[in-house]
Order: sequence, then C-alpha cells, then structure tokens
Amino acid sequence: MEEGLKWYSGGMKYRKEVHITTTGNQCILDLGEVACTATVYINGKEAGTKLIPPYRFDITDLIRPGENNVEVVVYNTAANHYLSIPTKYRGDTTSGLLGPVKIIIYNN
Repeated sequence: MEEGLKWYSGGMKYRKEVHITTTGNQCILDLGEVACTATVYINGKEAGTKLIPPYRFDITDLIRPGENNVEVVVYNTAANHYLSIPTKYRGDTTSGLLGPVKIIIYNN
C-alpha cells in the first residue's frame, strides 16, 4: 500500500462495464456492504445516494439490454485521517465498496 493512502479520507470511484441480456420488470443494484456512503451512476445518470444500509438502488429505468456503465462513488469517514494526527477522535478505518455486488432482475 502507498504510505499516504493509509491516512486517506475521501472518495473513490469504482467503474465496471456490465453486459445485460434482459432487463425484466425491475432491476435492483445491491452493493452489499459499503463503508461509508455510496452514489451510483448507471450509463452516466445518477441512480441515487445512500448513507446507511441497505445499499440497494432501483436501476430499472437506467439499465438497458447490452453494455452498461456502472459507476459507484464511495466516500469514507475521517477516521483514517485521524490516525495521522494527535487527536482524541478515533473510529473504524474500514472503508470502500466491500460487496458482494450484484444486479437482481425481477420478472413478474
């Protein structure tokens, strides 16, 4: 790990191209576990932001058959930064998109 990254507090963008064969009646993107906040973009359009679990997003109107660009921007807390300075504040330094991530397609 880069030495400076262990104290990094801020955001990280995760990006994946996903091939979908069918979209069904409802499509849900379930990020699983996230530490701490997540904003989702599907094909360049915002699907929403979640601050607490469950980190599930209805992407029915944004996803399409074929190739889809899925982006997740995750911001952690200041806990990592607090390790680099003298302070009484401490917290859990777990951060990122921990998953498992899945797209659930419902066909009613």
